[in-house]
Amino acid sequence: MGLQQVILKDLVLEYQLVPNEVTFSKILKRADRLLLYTIHKHVKRRNIIKVSLRDLYHTAIVGLGRAVKTSPKEESPDKFIARIIAYVRLELDNDYWDKHKPHDDYEIPLESILLVDNNKEFERSTEYYLILDVLVKAVQENVVTLKQMQCYLLRKMKGLSYRKIAKQNGITTAAMRKKICLVEKKLLTWMKNKNTIL
Repeated sequence: MGLQQVILKDLVLEYQLVPNEVTFSKILKRADRLLLYTIHKHVKRRNIIKVSLRDLYHTAIVGLGRAVKTSPKEESPDKFIARIIAYVRLELDNDYWDKHKPHDDYEIPLESILLVDNNKEFERSTEYYLILDVLVKAVQENVVTLKQMQCYLLRKMKGLSYRKIAKQNGITTAAMRKKICLVEKKLLTWMKNKNTIL
């Protein structure tokens, strides 16, 4: 855990106690490079074109603001960094990503967190553990069953086809697709009610 991350988290706690522009400006200054890096990676992944960096950056600031407001006091600095990345990605998706894909391949915003270029590298990151914590809570709160979550992760994190997952579970491809879509809807509703994507 770096000193910069600890300072950033301290500023977040300060802002949560007394929200003001000066403190948020300090947070933005320390998160600036992270926002730019996240924009660059996510725009490339989503193939977002013909949008100015200025507009993308303003959207990223909205994501940063949401991360600052929703960060629990006990959240570690490492996990707060992961929270910023997740919220920035979601805001970029909401504003600029064309979600109109064929039904079979439709992905919810959570996909931007779960599907990455290198799963092994991702599994070593704090973001991986942050997301797993949330998904474990979803199972613990009976939002979805453990079996449903396992199938969902096989599709969204490991990238397995509906056909392969269906075969492993002894059901039709159409039935598995329907089950995974239902899990997505339940997770989205649950996260919306908690006013968070994490």
